[in-house]
Amino acid sequence: MSKKRLRWKHFEGGASFSASTEGDPARRHNGPWKRSRNQDYEQHISVSGSRMPTNRRVQIACQSCRQRKSRCDGVKPSCGFCIRQGWECAYSELNLPDASTLSIFHRIESLEERIVSATARREKEPNLGLQDAPYRSSQTGVRVAKFGIRDLMLEMPAKHLGSAVQVLNWPVVNFLLPNSDGRESRLDPIYPFYVVHEKQDVSPVAHIEIFPPIGSDWIRLYLTYFMREVYCFFPVFDGLDVDSLFHLTSDADVGSDTHLLLNVVLTFGALAAKDKVDDERERIAVETQCWNAAVLLFGKTALASSVAGIQAAALAGFYCGAQGKIFECLKYLQIASTMSQIFIKRNNHTETAGGFTHSFLCTFWCIYCYESDLLSELDFASSGLSWYEDMIPYPSTVLDPMPTHLYTPLLASNSTRQQTVLEDVAICQIVTNSSFRKSINRVNATIYSLDVENADYTGHSTVTRYVDNCVWMVKYAREFEKHHRAIQERIPTYMLTSPPNLEWNVNRLQRRKSAFDYIIHRNFIDYAVHNPDRLTADPLRDEILEYCRRGLEGCKHFIESLAATQINPLTGTFSPGMANLTMVSVLLVSKASNVLTAVLPDGIDTAINSGIGTVTWLAARYPSFQWHVDFLQRLKAQVDKRQSCCEPLTVTHKASNIFDLIHPQV
Repeated sequence: MSKKRLRWKHFEGGASFSASTEGDPARRHNGPWKRSRNQDYEQHISVSGSRMPTNRRVQIACQSCRQRKSRCDGVKPSCGFCIRQGWECAYSELNLPDASTLSIFHRIESLEERIVSATARREKEPNLGLQDAPYRSSQTGVRVAKFGIRDLMLEMPAKHLGSAVQVLNWPVVNFLLPNSDGRESRLDPIYPFYVVHEKQDVSPVAHIEIFPPIGSDWIRLYLTYFMREVYCFFPVFDGLDVDSLFHLTSDADVGSDTHLLLNVVLTFGALAAKDKVDDERERIAVETQCWNAAVLLFGKTALASSVAGIQAAALAGFYCGAQGKIFECLKYLQIASTMSQIFIKRNNHTETAGGFTHSFLCTFWCIYCYESDLLSELDFASSGLSWYEDMIPYPSTVLDPMPTHLYTPLLASNSTRQQTVLEDVAICQIVTNSSFRKSINRVNATIYSLDVENADYTGHSTVTRYVDNCVWMVKYAREFEKHHRAIQERIPTYMLTSPPNLEWNVNRLQRRKSAFDYIIHRNFIDYAVHNPDRLTADPLRDEILEYCRRGLEGCKHFIESLAATQINPLTGTFSPGMANLTMVSVLLVSKASNVLTAVLPDGIDTAINSGIGTVTWLAARYPSFQWHVDFLQRLKAQVDKRQSCCEPLTVTHKASNIFDLIHPQV
C-alpha cells in the first residue's frame, strides 16, 4: 500500500476516534482501531491513559494537508478532516511570506488602489478645455487587443522605428550613397554627438561653495535673465517659487534642494545672458561657479525627491541641452524623471484629486515633452514617465501672479524680448505641446514599434501579412488623423498668434503639428518608394498616394517653419535638427522617385535648400551637425545627377513585406 494511502488511513482512524468522543458513540465500534504511525500520540495514550486533545489532532491533520497544498501567499487551505467535522483549520507555526513576497503584495495592492482611484477620478472630472481626443475609446476601430496593460498605457518604446536612423538607412538611400566598394553601409547620425569637439568656456575655480558668493544685484540680474529668456519656454515655477528665489540669501534657513535650485537657475540665467552683459568674464565665472555647486549638491538631494529637487534636475537637463550636450542632458532628465515617479508614488495616497502642486504639474509635463523629443531620435529606453501621463492632470490657471516688480530692468539691446509672457499663455503652451507630444508617442508605440508588428502578425503567410498591413496602415492613419483634428480644434487662437504668445513658441507649436502629420504618413512614403510595382496594383493606391502627399506636406511645412525664425538654442537644437535632417532626406528621396512625382508639394526645391541651410547654421554653432551637412549635400548631388540624366530610380533591394520596409536588411 502506498504511503499516501497509509497517511489517509491514519487520518481516518483519528477521525473515527475523535468522532466517537465528541459526536456519535456508535462510530467508536464500527471497525477495529487502526494503529497510528504517530509515536507521540501512542506514547500519550499509554502514559496518560487519555486520548490526544482534539486541537492537537486538528493541527496535525491541517499541517499534513498544508504540506500538499502549500501556497506562496500564505492562504490556509481547509483539510478534509476539518470540513467533515465543521471545524476551522488551525495551523501550528505557519511560515509567513518572506520580505520580498510581502513587498510584491503591497505593490500589487497599491497598483490596484491607484487604478481604481484614477478611474473614479476620470469619471468625475468634466471634459472641459483642451483635452486629448478619445484615442482609447471603444468606439474607435484601432486594434489593440493583444497587449493587456500596454493597451491602456502606450509608452515610448525602447526600440522604435520612427527615428532618423531608420530613414537614413532606407534601401533607396543606401542605393544612392553606397560605399566606395559598392556595398551598402550602415549610417549612424547619432555618432557625431558622442564626440566632444571643443571645451566649454569655463573659469578656473579654486574652491566650490554651496551658495554663490556674489552680490544681491548679480543674483537679481541673472534671475531676471532666466525669467525673461528661459521661463517663457520652460514655465516650471509659480509666483511663490520666484518670489522665494529673489529673496533667498546665504543665511536663509532652507534645505539644500532650494540652494541647488538657485544655483541651477543662476547657471541657466548666466547662459541666457551670454553676449548681453558688459563683463563677459564675470558672467562666465558666475556660470561656472554656480554649475559646480549644483553638481556637488545633486548627490545629496537626488534621494529626497522634493519638488525643488525635481525642478533643479529638469532645468539642469534643459541647460545641458541648450549647450548641445545631448547625453548629459538625457542623464539629468532621467534623474528628474525618476525623482518625479518617486514623488508621485509617495504622494499618490495623500494627495487629493488634482492635489499636486501647480509647479510640480508644470515641471512634470516639461520633462515629459523634452525627454520624449530626445527619445524619439535616440534608441534609449524610456524612464517610464509616460506611464503616469493619464494619472497626472494638466496644469490649470495660475492663482499667484509673477512678481515682475522684482525683475531688474533690462535695456532693449540686452534682451531679445521685452514682452513678459503671460502666465495663462505659458500654461496653455505646456498643455498644447504635451497633447501633441503624447500623440506622437502613441504613433511611435503603435505604428513604429516592433512589439506590435510581431504580436499581430506572427504565423501569417507573406501574402496575408502584406494585405493585412496595407489595410492596417490605412486604418491607423484614419484614426490618427481624427485624433489630430480633435487636438487642433481645441487649440485657442491666441496660441497661434504673436502677441500674446511669443514668436518662437508659436513656431514650436506649428512644427509639432507638422511633425504629427509627417509621422502618421511616413510609412506610406516608405511603402510607395520601395514597392512601386505593388502600389500600381494595390486597390488602395489612390488613398495611399493621398497619404503620401500629406506626409510630404508635413515635411515641407516643418522645414519652412524652422527656417522662418531664428533658432533659439535655449530650447535645445538636437531634436529639431534631427527632425529637419530626416524630413529633408524624405523630400530628396521622394523627389527622385517616379511614383511620387504626381504628389510632390509645390516649392519642394525651396524647402530642401532651406533645410540644408538650417543644418549648416547648426553646424556652425555645434560641430556635431557637420556630418549631417555633408550627408545632405551628397544625397542632394546624387538626386540632382539622376534627374539631369533622366535616369530612373531602381532599387536593387526590394522589400517583400512591410517588415522589411521598416527594417531594411543592410
